[in-house]
Amino acid sequence: MPTLTECFAHVLIEANAFGLPAITHRTGGLASLIKDDINGKLFDIGVNIDDYCDYIIENFNDKEKYRQFCLSSFNEYKTRLNLDNGAKIIIEAMKNSLNSNHH
Repeated sequence: MPTLTECFAHVLIEANAFGLPAITHRTGGLASLIKDDINGKLFDIGVNIDDYCDYIIENFNDKEKYRQFCLSSFNEYKTRLNLDNGAKIIIEAMKNSLNSNHH
């Protein structure tokens, strides 16, 4: 069930860690996690359920297309959405903040 409100959905990152594309609503911080047709798909809130169904049928029934989607989802986790990368981004932001406060 797609979420209506979400700040930062760890379950979507966990899905990508297992090579599963994440399909949900465009809300909260999800737009920073999901890149359409790369590691999932974001739909506007209020979209017709048929749009979800059509997207799933189009992208998941073709085995090769789905395989590529899964590989791309895992690659997003491996290169961008993992804990190590998140920690590096936070550390770099903190260093930049400390450096700007000393000038």
